Amino acid sequence: MAGGKETPRQKMIGMMYLVLTALLALNVAKTILDAFVAIEENIQMGNINEYGRGTEKAAMISEKWKVDKSLKAKEIFEIVNKIDDETAKQIQLIDQTKLLVLMACKEEIKLGKGEERDRSLIVLDKGREGMKLNLDPVKPSVTNNPKPALPLRMKLEWVAGKDKYDDPMRVMGISKSEQLISPDPSGQGMKIWNSMIKYREFLINSLCEASTIIENMDHDSGVVAKKYSFKDPLIKEFETKEDVLKGLKKALLSVRSSDMTTASEVYLALLKKEMVEHEGKEIHWIGKTFDHAPSVAVLASLSSLQKDILAARALLIANLQEKVGGGDYSFNQVMGVATPDNMIVTSGEDFFVTVSMAAFDSEKQPIVKPNGGELVGKPANGKARLKFHAPASGKVEIKGTVSIEKKSGGYEDREYFTEVAVAPKSGALELPEVNVLYLNYDNIIVPSAPGVTDLNLAGGRATTYNGKKAFIVKPTAPGKKNLTLTGKGSDGKSVTIGSWEYKVKEMPPPILVTTTISRAGGRLNVAMAGGVLNVTYTIISGKCEDVSFQGGVIPAGAVSKVRPGKQVGVILMVKNNKTGITSPIRGSVTVQ
Repeated sequence: MAGGKETPRQKMIGMMYLVLTALLALNVAKTILDAFVAIEENIQMGNINEYGRGTEKAAMISEKWKVDKSLKAKEIFEIVNKIDDETAKQIQLIDQTKLLVLMACKEEIKLGKGEERDRSLIVLDKGREGMKLNLDPVKPSVTNNPKPALPLRMKLEWVAGKDKYDDPMRVMGISKSEQLISPDPSGQGMKIWNSMIKYREFLINSLCEASTIIENMDHDSGVVAKKYSFKDPLIKEFETKEDVLKGLKKALLSVRSSDMTTASEVYLALLKKEMVEHEGKEIHWIGKTFDHAPSVAVLASLSSLQKDILAARALLIANLQEKVGGGDYSFNQVMGVATPDNMIVTSGEDFFVTVSMAAFDSEKQPIVKPNGGELVGKPANGKARLKFHAPASGKVEIKGTVSIEKKSGGYEDREYFTEVAVAPKSGALELPEVNVLYLNYDNIIVPSAPGVTDLNLAGGRATTYNGKKAFIVKPTAPGKKNLTLTGKGSDGKSVTIGSWEYKVKEMPPPILVTTTISRAGGRLNVAMAGGVLNVTYTIISGKCEDVSFQGGVIPAGAVSKVRPGKQVGVILMVKNNKTGITSPIRGSVTVQ
């Protein structure tokens, strides 16, 4: 077909291929547009879930105030109401933008309920059947909306012009090429962008306000606690989450330490990189997201922003709910509990431990009625302590009832029972302060576990030491390291012998042990301070009296003119022959 004369049949075949290719392209485009319809529906369901999650936590705070008469809950619930008011403004601004996009695309916008529900662009969910539509050309909205913070539910399959993109670009303020870099500030895109930045700072300051109120209420001395606050550093450029956290570090110094994680998560949930690369140049996030995007893609992207807003709201209100407690038994503290079936076990024996979480309200302590044992002091932190005297042998049964006041004002008893085995007196001594592993050093661990074979130390390398099985542990980071020893019991089953925590410290530094040297020079010796470990060192280079030298010998030229009896300083660079690490040391020698 490249310039040659074609027969009518060849021309017909070529035309058929052209038509087929066009049809395939149209089908692919339709498939992509239909995919955005499904994406929008999934996002809408996610929005409903996030809205419900935050609303449920808000209801717990309200209940804590109205039922339990908690003054803390009353103060915090007022903050939650402010959060919901501000969240509703953000959601409605984006819903307004969606309506403007649909109106610009000349779509038929109807509210659907009953039989009309399945063929209407906006669905009237349960509880919102009375909403009315106001298609104002500048500020379209809905009225009589009982859930203003819940996004409008849209069915994008009824959008006629799914592939339109010019009209949405005008609405978003990016209809001109230069506006991809700097969107029109009067466009809906920048209105949403700037509004979300303010909302982000507002949420974190709401968290700070709650913490300030609670600390002041808890302060027995009457002294006003520190007032917490947050100033948005307006992070625009970043590559990773770590970059963002680094940029937030200074701003978070004025946030309560226990709130820093939540504040960071809220910030990350509402953060977008302002300028992004697109076709070899930097353009604004608004331009990148909505440039030539079909109308259904624009609507789905806007719904995704609403999900970010609702997720941040739910995260923050959950934190506030934890501060005051809420649910049938109220609680505001939670702790982990591990209870072994037997308090005494023998080596190599299987045993079981029940792990659970215990929740309690610090304002309502349990009432314990022991059947045996003596109640010590008053219950506190959701727990009561009982005192028992152990017999010579056998076991002690511990039982009784415990009850807690319900929100309704009544009490409900629960029985408790456990056993403690009594073992003969025995003991062992250890020195926890010297449980030390040295950094970057082959620490030798010799385990002992009678009756257990095939010993293995997690993170250790097997070796032998004085004819016994041992392990080499070489930590590479300072701090603490847990060593867990396992093996096989007499029944061949794996058993955990125990876990021990060691401090990981730098090795003791080398010191210059040579004290005197002749005016003719001489060799220097270096050793570990205190001689804790069998470690040798190699002197790489040094400097004495402004004379540099290689190796461990001070040349005569460095000290030949020094009068006898005078001390001279020495700076050495030495290598640890075990770890290969080099380090500088200082010392002095007396010239003879």
